[in-house]
Amino acid sequence: EEMDVEEKNKNITKIFSKVHVNSLPAEEKDISEIRIGDFLLVLPGGRIPTDGMLVAREGTSKIDAAENIDGCAYIDESAFSGEPFPVAKRPGDTLYGASVNQLSVILIQVTATGSETVLSRIVCLVGE
Repeated sequence: EEMDVEEKNKNITKIFSKVHVNSLPAEEKDISEIRIGDFLLVLPGGRIPTDGMLVAREGTSKIDAAENIDGCAYIDESAFSGEPFPVAKRPGDTLYGASVNQLSVILIQVTATGSETVLSRIVCLVGE
């Protein structure tokens, strides 16, 4: 029997709940090489490159799981909402490409790329 999306998200979060950020291998990739399902590390102040799901954020020494009250990442979504304050996001929450990560290293799983992103769809609607 297939797992639903929420159950998969919980499993992914559990996998990364005890991982040290420094132990994750990282490499820079061109945006054209990013695929749905890829995991991306986004540094503080970095622009989120494409739509995704927050998997984890850097804690004091480990990535915090969803159960941790301090597990929020703060994301500037003002390009979409006009809201001047960063939005608190927890593991499992949706992130939009072109938003800006604020305070900690975050790990996201890509859910959409290219013309399938929310920003791309907004641009298409405005152009019509």
